[in-house]
Amino acid sequence: MLREQLEHTADVGIEVNSDSFTEALSEACLALTEIITGGNLVNSSKTINFKISYSDTSHLLVDILNELLVLFDSKNFLPGKAQITLSNSEASISLSGDNYSPEEHGYGVEVKAISYHNLEITVGPPSRIVFILDL
Repeated sequence: MLREQLEHTADVGIEVNSDSFTEALSEACLALTEIITGGNLVNSSKTINFKISYSDTSHLLVDILNELLVLFDSKNFLPGKAQITLSNSEASISLSGDNYSPEEHGYGVEVKAISYHNLEITVGPPSRIVFILDL
């Protein structure tokens, strides 16, 4: 698996490559944590589970990452591990992580939103996801 930051003016781009689409989605979740913490992942002391219904892979990715932003903003929660299972038009997401502490986890940048601009998804295998974060 490979997570890589891409240069992008005023925002940051993320490219994720993986053997499977569910692994790529999981890596996208961890990439978001790394942007917020300045490159670090958090310990996995608590678990949060949720489901998302989706009509296409673009909406699935953006909805998952938006839910992560809501969890961060409302509960100060960041994932250190993510497991995603797809079934028909529903995704089950299990996040293991912790409450964010800048002193413990580091500080990167604040992410305002996930953009559909330049969004690329190849389900694969291999799978590739490219997305832009609005900072």
